[in-house]
Amino acid sequence: MPSRAPLILSLLGLAMTTYAGWLGYTDMSCFERAATLVVGSLSLLSIAAVAGQRLRLQRGISMTLFAMMMVMLASKYLGHQLLAIDLMHDERYATFLLVLLGVNVVGIMRGSFLARWLSLALAGGGVLSAGLNLAPFATQPSQYTWTLAIGIAGSLLILANLLGSKQREHFERDASPLWSSQDPLLKAIRWTMISFMAAVPMLLVYTWMQPIVPATAQTALPLAIFLSLSILASAKRWVIGAVGLVLGGIALITQAAFTYVLAAQMPHPVFANVALYYAVFWVPAGLMALLCGARMVAPVLRLLSDRN
Repeated sequence: MPSRAPLILSLLGLAMTTYAGWLGYTDMSCFERAATLVVGSLSLLSIAAVAGQRLRLQRGISMTLFAMMMVMLASKYLGHQLLAIDLMHDERYATFLLVLLGVNVVGIMRGSFLARWLSLALAGGGVLSAGLNLAPFATQPSQYTWTLAIGIAGSLLILANLLGSKQREHFERDASPLWSSQDPLLKAIRWTMISFMAAVPMLLVYTWMQPIVPATAQTALPLAIFLSLSILASAKRWVIGAVGLVLGGIALITQAAFTYVLAAQMPHPVFANVALYYAVFWVPAGLMALLCGARMVAPVLRLLSDRN
């Protein structure tokens, strides 16, 4: 990634934190004011860390932001929810996310390349998800819009601190050379895995929190499990994993298509809009998987053509 991009993302994180402070200035709780101050401080620290190539500090900032998310999620289990607006009201999803974030923080500490990919997927998905939800209310100060804006700010900072080429080299130092290869097929597999890491949480959000189409809500959970297994098998460099990525991509596009078609037949237009919201996450991941499949098939077709 261009060296200036992490710095730009850090500056955007600071700007978004300032914006979040404006959105919540009328009715923020003490915790929300403190969280705004902490994220703002981390934004300034991120600018310095990125500019100075302080890789450990950058990883520390990312882990701190993930830890803050974990504290917010865990507070509801301790009988005192810190946030006024609970965006993770389903306990199954909140538990899943809490465990996933915990595993991810450990992975970052251990320098796992999969942890970096997962961090990028979660942060990128966080920016997109919160951005889509915030857009209709962007000029309306409230605790709800503050929650979305501060989430975007934190996600931008995670991207800023883990996207750089030096960080990529650090996390891939003990990994197979396969994952640093610039071969078109391997690059497609990498990006398919990352896009699936972003798509899986949205499948779970859909099936547990917003099942607008019962028929496709029933298929979302098995699909999320299948995609997760395909990611893990691919990380193990098993051929079956790469095949699973392609099949999973076809299933994701099918999931998105059926959800939209059936939602569009419902009496209220909001259901079609919700279906489009999920399609933003599922369809690009599916298309990336199809590209991966095309890259896998092309050498075989060339070989058969040469023999003929």
